[in-house]
Amino acid sequence: TGLGNNISTAKDVAIMFELALKNTKFKDISSQISYKNSLDGQIWKNKHKLVGDLDNKAFAGKTGYTKNSGRTLATAFYDEKKSKSFIVVTLNEKDDWKVHKSLAQKVLQK
Repeated sequence: TGLGNNISTAKDVAIMFELALKNTKFKDISSQISYKNSLDGQIWKNKHKLVGDLDNKAFAGKTGYTKNSGRTLATAFYDEKKSKSFIVVTLNEKDDWKVHKSLAQKVLQK
């Protein structure tokens, strides 16, 4: 995670993300470019570049960079019509957005 001495593998991140997506509120928020908080009206902007792309089939997971852990990106993809879903996690991938989008296009087009 890059926070303190915590160590997480790509598999760990994928498992945490899969569990988080079982929460309908999280799933709803993570699929939107912006979300208006019903409690205080604050608008949250989603920085995940693939949300809203790919016919709205992407869900935002972890994005970020720290000196200790480098770059981490997690994205879930779901195609309801084809009943396909999968999670992609990359660690220290220079072209992570491109890798995630490319994998999604390959899997979802089949």
